[in-house]
Amino acid sequence: MNCDVIRDLIPLYVDGVCSDESRYTVETHLTKCESCKQYYEAMTTPIEREESVKAIKKTHKIHLWKASLLQSALFFISFLVITVGVALEASTAVGEGNSHWASVLVVPATGFLLSLVNWYFVRLYKSRLSFSLFSALFTLVGIVLCGSWAIWHYSGFFQIALLGGGFVFSNIFTTIALIVASYLLSLLYARLLGKE
Repeated sequence: MNCDVIRDLIPLYVDGVCSDESRYTVETHLTKCESCKQYYEAMTTPIEREESVKAIKKTHKIHLWKASLLQSALFFISFLVITVGVALEASTAVGEGNSHWASVLVVPATGFLLSLVNWYFVRLYKSRLSFSLFSALFTLVGIVLCGSWAIWHYSGFFQIALLGGGFVFSNIFTTIALIVASYLLSLLYARLLGKE
């Protein structure tokens, strides 16, 4: 029988769904034709998919672990900076310089810490870029809100705080650095989680 016909029948033979006559024809042909026999063996040899799947799963677990470690480290560092800022602010004598540590450390670190909450919703974003842009935006909004509250707390002028004084009040260079850091770190975080 023609090799092309046999090769068309081999998948049915392998699956066990061909007729007895076709099965007999394929078996007879395979004893005579080395080329078709190699074709049959190639179809019945198991592919080493299991090993590659295990490697992919292991790599994915490592990436998840790294993402979790990154998020935990950022939470810890933010809390540490806030704690140091509060301690330094508490040790400063009451007076004009009383709000210095709040503006330099506490306000920016708290705003950044609040933006990390967005990281729990990474799967809701369509792309890595949109997630990172929103993380940077949340950092800015968090710092402005915390700064506005700090102005209100230290001066009592609620209108000044509402006019966005919190953004000016908190250290502008620290704010910009944290917005950029939030953007870059969230890109890394989303990449580790496999976000496209």
